[in-house]
Amino acid sequence: MTISFVIALYAINFLQTIWLIGYKKYLNYRQSIILTGVIGLILFTSYFTSYSFVLLLLFLLIEAAFIFFFTKSWPLVALYSLLQNALVLISWAATVDILIILWAKNTISYEQYFALRAPIIILQQVVFFILLSLSKKVGHQQLFFISFAKIKKKYVVSSILFFVVSYSLNILRAVIILQLKLIPFIQLTVLLLALTIVFVYTMYNLSLLYAQHAQINMLSKKAYQEAETLAAANEFKHDYRNILLSLKTYIDQQQYEKASTYLASIIDYSDDFTKTDYHPQLSQIDILAVQGVIINFFEKCSTLNIPFKFMITQHISEHDLSINLIDFIRCFSIILDNALEESIGIDDPQIQLTIAKTQHSIFIEVKNTHHSTVAIEHILKNNFTTKKGHQGKGLSIFIKLLKQYPKTNYSFSKEKNLFVVRLTLPIIKQ
Repeated sequence: MTISFVIALYAINFLQTIWLIGYKKYLNYRQSIILTGVIGLILFTSYFTSYSFVLLLLFLLIEAAFIFFFTKSWPLVALYSLLQNALVLISWAATVDILIILWAKNTISYEQYFALRAPIIILQQVVFFILLSLSKKVGHQQLFFISFAKIKKKYVVSSILFFVVSYSLNILRAVIILQLKLIPFIQLTVLLLALTIVFVYTMYNLSLLYAQHAQINMLSKKAYQEAETLAAANEFKHDYRNILLSLKTYIDQQQYEKASTYLASIIDYSDDFTKTDYHPQLSQIDILAVQGVIINFFEKCSTLNIPFKFMITQHISEHDLSINLIDFIRCFSIILDNALEESIGIDDPQIQLTIAKTQHSIFIEVKNTHHSTVAIEHILKNNFTTKKGHQGKGLSIFIKLLKQYPKTNYSFSKEKNLFVVRLTLPIIKQ
């Protein structure tokens, strides 16, 4: 089995990984097509020269760069490369490598080795496909991708180190088995598997730690707000009778204008502990990153005195998202930020956020007061803005991000004095 032939088989394995594991989670459609083209070039050149391994190395570098640009996460780059390596390693060790070892130890003849080579190679591809499907299912159930995406610290050096070491050892392992050096081959196989397990276990636990910290921060903030509300309510309760007596005095004296003014001041005074508490509704969203976006948005609205109404109908979890979590957060933040920016400086601002879930989809609607007479098609253009100091890229980026998800629907409309953005995402079928 020549080096060129081995490279061609590796390339086919990588092609399967792109479309079964990488596409939509680690790579967008255009990136996947480009990588597929590079694989085709590798397969073509492998028939003529063994130097096609240079193209294979180039492919791995391009793939890593694409994953980083798509996910903005170095741990996800390392996770993908280690997963790809581990599945290739296991599928080869269970098929082709066993055949080579049997021939090297003279357990089978060269004629038997030659006769079994084609079926074993086909078996390797089948085993690899099965392993990919199983890992995709397990990854979806255990939320490995989303867990890694939550890691805020970049871990650039460690992720690149794992990437370089894993592929270097895998290339060395392939060369050693072709040279029939069995003991170093077994040692490298065990080392690579151990390296993968250590990295995935460590990073997964780090992601859980980040999630716990985020949950603790949110609960601490909620507890602090509840304590402030309770203290204000107790103070109000203490003065409640005197406040009502004062109001009654105005009414008894038929000083209705003063009574109205006094009542308005009572409402303003009690606003801190009578306003809507969104935390119970936030508990319906089992995605900490989304909770954080909504809490941050609510705090901005409170600071700017912009009324914000929020409603969610059913529990939503990370399992339901059919698009990349980072892309979803970016799109969600863009439409909220756009609503906030449009509400600053107007007389009657109002923002409404509705999240609904059906059997097949998640529906998100954001409404904000909008008095501009500019046509919607102009608002959606890149660099268009009516706000001083803004670049006007928000909604155009929103549209660009969602182009890679054909089953996702969105719309922009004006309803009386409201600008409405609607986003519908299909739910992942379990």
